[in-house]
Amino acid sequence: MADHRNRSLQPTVLLRSEAGSLVSGSDRAGRIQNFENSAEGTLEPVRGPSRYVSDTGISYDRPHGIYHALLEDGNRDVLLTQMGDTVYEHQGWNDSNPWKKLLGPSGSGARIISKIPDHGGPQFPCQFETTSKGIIIVPQGFSRAYLYDGTVIIPLGYDRVPASPTGYGAEIGDAGKPTEGYSVSGSTGANIVLVDDFGFGKVGTIETGVDSAATTYVGKVLPGEYQGAVQWVDYFGNVSPISARSNSIRMHHHTTGALPVEKLLKQLYWTPIDNGPEGTIGKNLLRTKDTLNSGTNSLFIIPGNVGMGITGLFATIPDNIVRKYPDNTPDSSLVVEATDCIPVPLFKLCRLAFGRLWIGNIRGESGMIIPSLPGRYGTFGSNTEMFPDPNGGEITGLWATQGGLLAFTQTSTFLITPSDDGQSFKTSTLHPSVGCVAPASLASMPDGSAIWLGEDAFYKYNEEGISVISGEIQSTVDRINSGRELQACAAVNLKNQEYRCWVPLDGNTKNKMCLVYDGSGWKRRTGTNATSVCVTKDHRRLMLSAGVVPGQLLNNTVSRQADGVLQYRPAQDYNGVWVLDHENIAFKPASRTYTIETGWLTWVDSINRRSAKTIYLSLRETVDSSATISVYRDWRKTPSKLAYTDSTKATLLNPDDVPPLWGTTSWGVTEYWVRRRPYWKRVDIEVPSCEVYKIIISSSKPLEFIGISIDEEPKIGGFGTRIP
Repeated sequence: MADHRNRSLQPTVLLRSEAGSLVSGSDRAGRIQNFENSAEGTLEPVRGPSRYVSDTGISYDRPHGIYHALLEDGNRDVLLTQMGDTVYEHQGWNDSNPWKKLLGPSGSGARIISKIPDHGGPQFPCQFETTSKGIIIVPQGFSRAYLYDGTVIIPLGYDRVPASPTGYGAEIGDAGKPTEGYSVSGSTGANIVLVDDFGFGKVGTIETGVDSAATTYVGKVLPGEYQGAVQWVDYFGNVSPISARSNSIRMHHHTTGALPVEKLLKQLYWTPIDNGPEGTIGKNLLRTKDTLNSGTNSLFIIPGNVGMGITGLFATIPDNIVRKYPDNTPDSSLVVEATDCIPVPLFKLCRLAFGRLWIGNIRGESGMIIPSLPGRYGTFGSNTEMFPDPNGGEITGLWATQGGLLAFTQTSTFLITPSDDGQSFKTSTLHPSVGCVAPASLASMPDGSAIWLGEDAFYKYNEEGISVISGEIQSTVDRINSGRELQACAAVNLKNQEYRCWVPLDGNTKNKMCLVYDGSGWKRRTGTNATSVCVTKDHRRLMLSAGVVPGQLLNNTVSRQADGVLQYRPAQDYNGVWVLDHENIAFKPASRTYTIETGWLTWVDSINRRSAKTIYLSLRETVDSSATISVYRDWRKTPSKLAYTDSTKATLLNPDDVPPLWGTTSWGVTEYWVRRRPYWKRVDIEVPSCEVYKIIISSSKPLEFIGISIDEEPKIGGFGTRIP
């Protein structure tokens, strides 16, 4: 029998993160699966998920995206999700149909008819972004983007150009009188007339002087020329591209004669003025000043009310009905130059930064990004496009940080900041060989640092620059399916400040594995195949997932047997919206395995053999369960003639002080709630004369882990004690 005095109890190790390398420190685990950091410093078991809407009669299509935002100064709660070819909004649990359709195909009953692709191939998740005007919705597959403020949903900006208007003016004949066109006096022969009650005209350039006798002042209208154009204005203040210019309206030379000089000025008339698509609530009528005398050929916005000036109505015509407009605006009132912008292109990515919406991965120009005008998130100025990558690499991510806007290709990272003059923007290269492969993997930690998935690692960016944070789990990162990595998605759990990224490992086509980074190390979790994740912006701070979860739904026709046992449907995979880290009786998730695997212990001193005798587990009261304790030796993790494996089924509760347990303890006068206490559990093992060994603790029921300590016995007379 071994002498107990020769045994050595190793210090307790608090395993909190993984290290996938062959050799690592004793405080690093080989694997920590389905545990999360607790506020009290332990490893708590992962729970759930549960369905966000528990009605078992709801059928969900293929998930593509999910997003939560607070609008109207936090008074409007909006939850959006894309399932199949339809974008839904959650409208409460008391309604018979908790999801209303915002965007969908013809015949779907959606508010807006939109063709949104629905396929299971590799693609980015549906993109969302919150602005001061509402939520930008960007379905993938180069679909039209939309803007939704909680009440109104319309396409983002304009993707087409209005038709040009036709202008009419007073055409002066040889006799110096209006013969056709549009005149103030309504002289005989005018096709379009304006009664004298409308007052004198104000359009034209006047020149005054003294007659040859130097006794009276005389005036004349100089020859002039005008052109017009139209620009639509939508509900959110976005403007369309400017239409082509109208015909030229010419003013002929004309002297006062017997008329006062004011009566020589003219008025103009525009028709037809093209009506805009749905969402248009106004039209800007644009006009040049007298191009022959003003020295400019630019288009200016005709104010809606000359008396009120440019601060009057938001548009020249504050509706989308009027198609005719009498123009009596003098050149002096044309002060606001029209914004020259482009049709909104189809794009895959967007991000808000510097008060503008930046769009990237544009159809036909995948390496281009364009900023919107400030506060007008669907209006993109002409000649403002940027190509961060000189080689034109495809934009694969956009993210706003304290230092500026990060723009990514698969192999490079760039930083966009305001130019020195503050009038435009400039691009600088942060890293020429580190990029981003999954735009939805981008997330910000509470300290402001940004984290994302690159081609070969996870990276972090802060004021110190870009650094690799996944070196310890490189063997796992190398297993990410490169053909599907672009669909990875991530969010930061604010409760315990964990970055969680769901990725497709090995040959999986779905994001079945979640890699978790807590700022110092990594863990992993399973049980949810997430397509998209978000965290609610309200007080709940729930992490929601649109994805697939295996499990059993509560039977909605027969809920209980006579003995009170709940009845569930057969196990299968369910699409839907899920609340992570929460459980209820409406859904029973598939059984998951809670695993803590140590690294290869004692490798630093592996030249000396030893025997592992006893494991001491520091646990916290959770459930009445057991765990399988497996021990592997000498660098081999599979049973063979050269590897010794011992598996022991150990109960985890302390029989000396069994606590009241959730789900088994009946409430009564003898039972009361107590704070769950930590305790030690001893498990005897036998691993004789080994160089190194590994311990794996696994259980199908949740347990709360604190630490582990091992009782060893050195091998007397081993190689380490020989004298050369």
